[in-house]
Amino acid sequence: VNQYNPIIGTLGNPNFSAAFMAMLFVLNFAFLFISYNSLLTKILAATCTIGLLIVIHLSNALQGTLSLAVGVMTFLIIKLFIKNKSLGFLGVVAAIIGLSYAIAGIFQAGPLSSLLYKDSVSLRGYYWRAGLSMLKEKIFTGVGLDNYGAYFKSAREPIFALTRGYDLLSTNAHNVPIQIFGTGGVFLGFAYLAVIVWTFYCGIRGIRISKGNDQLIILGIFSAWITFQSQSIVSIDNIGLTIWGWIFAGIIVGLYSDKMYQQSAKDSLTINKVTQRSTNSILQLSSILSAMIAII
Repeated sequence: VNQYNPIIGTLGNPNFSAAFMAMLFVLNFAFLFISYNSLLTKILAATCTIGLLIVIHLSNALQGTLSLAVGVMTFLIIKLFIKNKSLGFLGVVAAIIGLSYAIAGIFQAGPLSSLLYKDSVSLRGYYWRAGLSMLKEKIFTGVGLDNYGAYFKSAREPIFALTRGYDLLSTNAHNVPIQIFGTGGVFLGFAYLAVIVWTFYCGIRGIRISKGNDQLIILGIFSAWITFQSQSIVSIDNIGLTIWGWIFAGIIVGLYSDKMYQQSAKDSLTINKVTQRSTNSILQLSSILSAMIAII
């Protein structure tokens, strides 16, 4: 018995399934541009891409459609930048205009409102503000991991109960960063944001220092990671989705680190022992400070 639609998935509801399929779509789309893939591989990738697009549409999940658009747009814009900076800037301008119309439509304004607005968007606004209220109440520790639902009634706005009913509750902020800040406090929240920023930096730098097929591989994975991040703004950290966010992040950082290691090995075959000792000291100090923050 599926209360949503005929699409059968294993992630709980069509929103999660569509978001997961959006990440797979972006990866398959990137495979089409890698030159050493055989014709059969490209045909299979194209078939999967078309199939995923159809099923995402049939799932009627706006979350999957929008996150797919963000991922593909990221891939194409960066690819344009690689080919020609002027084309890349035009792509950015077009993307900003398109996103502006989409965001306006999501919040029931502009010409796309009839296509993009859903009542669940208004509900998410209440959930986000409740999470921020929890952060204000306990800024350093948060209300406790997995305690969002326990504090929701006291943190929600009074008008929520009047307009939505007293029985409607939520156990999650439906926004991963707000959920982490509200339940874990500023230390955990900023640690999470630091990981996001570092992964983004490694992705962009990794793309810049790579060439050919290696560049397309890291670009495809980076775009899939951006797809995950875009859906995490309006969704919960469902384990079937979240695990892929961390896997993609690990691959991005790993590929970037490998490229940097190869580059440094080419630049210098011998390592200055003094520099090595200094680097080791910095790494040890960083580890101690990170451990202290984690303990706090």
